Amino acid sequence: MPPQKNTPLLISQRLQELQKRLRLIPSHYFGNSFYLFDEEALADAVALFEKNLKGVTPFYAMKANDRDEILRYLAQAGWSFDAASAAEVEKLIALGVSGDRIILANPFKDRRTLETMVEHRVAMTTADSPEELVKLQQVYQAVAPEDQPLVLIRISLPAEGVQTDLGVKFGCPPLQALQLLKNCLKLGLKPGGISFHVGTQSWNLGNYERCLEASVWVLKEFKRETGVDLRLIDIGGGFPWGSADGSGSLAVEPLLGQIGQLTDAAQAEGYTLQAQPGRVICAGAFTLVSTVIGKTHRNQRVWYYLSDGVYGAYNGILYDHQPYLFLPLDQSLESQSEWSDAVVCGPTCDGVDIMSQGTPLPDNLELGDSLFTPDIGAYSMVAASQFNGFSRAQIVPVSSLPELDRLSPTLAQAV
Repeated sequence: MPPQKNTPLLISQRLQELQKRLRLIPSHYFGNSFYLFDEEALADAVALFEKNLKGVTPFYAMKANDRDEILRYLAQAGWSFDAASAAEVEKLIALGVSGDRIILANPFKDRRTLETMVEHRVAMTTADSPEELVKLQQVYQAVAPEDQPLVLIRISLPAEGVQTDLGVKFGCPPLQALQLLKNCLKLGLKPGGISFHVGTQSWNLGNYERCLEASVWVLKEFKRETGVDLRLIDIGGGFPWGSADGSGSLAVEPLLGQIGQLTDAAQAEGYTLQAQPGRVICAGAFTLVSTVIGKTHRNQRVWYYLSDGVYGAYNGILYDHQPYLFLPLDQSLESQSEWSDAVVCGPTCDGVDIMSQGTPLPDNLELGDSLFTPDIGAYSMVAASQFNGFSRAQIVPVSSLPELDRLSPTLAQAV
């Protein structure tokens, strides 16, 4: 959860402006579920990242949201991309992104992915085990050195205060990373530097600080032992977003500024920095609107059944461990004295399809009423299914709705 530095008033103003905007959407969009896609919010997030992490080359983590609209915008903005599979690489290539703008940051690649990396001359990849280096050597032994990717060794340190700790699956201790860099030389691979990922939704600055210090130590030791001076450090992703409390970027910007101070210091020492932002770029660009399709009272609580659930747009609750807000579209967000904790669940016949066991909502919502969930652009639509035959939520761009134009400046200021 983000640090509680933002006043409820600021958050409330942001959500009220969003609510006003949603109410202007034509009625024929309502009744099922849809995302409102705000292109300006995407642009604002890009500017926010670039402003605070100056000189850090961004590789957008397309796993967070691989919609063509996002990828095209970032490609035109000159960004590079973080892919995890052959299919993701091929999607980028089809959009006109060349291999020299792609890092295959999955430490473990299958055969097809390795072959795709060769075919499209992917610029970089990561590894954290001697076995993976052998796989890379077997694939690239017949490839000219200039066409081989740089190999970044991924380290892992204990993470504090993260939503999902990726270190339980990926990364190696710094001392082992030193040996793996030396293995690259023995195998004829091109060692490039060190990478890390502090874990998702990391509000703890210390996670970045410790990993940066460890990365510098590995590279200095590698130079001392081999004479090879590597200067590239990939600080991964994990940059958070205020999806759980409606704060959006309000608490994020100060943290990005602090991370930027760390990267500035590393660059001042001669290191080249890159990152893999995902959530922080796409989360705030999408708001989900869903419909109450059922209501009952059970165990002294109101139960609301929505047109979308954890098998659809809200799958991040299961896979990403991300809590969300559920807010009424047609009632005041200020007068919550008569609200009570309600159970919110999805439309499928599966008992796991429950988004919240207790979220404040009015007791008088009726069938056909709408709820909205802000900041749901990351790890939502990418993993949504059509389980039980329920369709995925459609996407409605703000640019297709002239009715919303008059509120755009107000909302931009509130966010």
